[in-house]
Amino acid sequence: MPERTARAHREGPVKEGHGSIAVESGVVEAEYSFGSRFENRKGTNPEELFGAAHAGCFTMALALGLTEAGHPPTRIDTTARVGIEKGSDGFRIPSIELHTEAEVSGLDAAPF
Repeated sequence: MPERTARAHREGPVKEGHGSIAVESGVVEAEYSFGSRFENRKGTNPEELFGAAHAGCFTMALALGLTEAGHPPTRIDTTARVGIEKGSDGFRIPSIELHTEAEVSGLDAAPF
């Protein structure tokens, strides 16, 4: 398996500063800041990227499992909801909830 890399760059103090997040392939490069992470301002944040990675990994694994079981999917859509909360010792991610819908030929909801 190939090794994958990503990078983060940051300038300035936590609330006034800004930064960027990028992946080696160049497909994702995005700005992030305190405001985009904690105040719903424009930009991305690490938690959003965790969610995208988790949803992408799960969706591909489900496609593999369905295909190997003889039911290759027509479509799979997964949404990840990443919870973040502040505690006395910092921030943490208490949960990542995945919601998946799929179209799979020859398979109805019960066996799916």
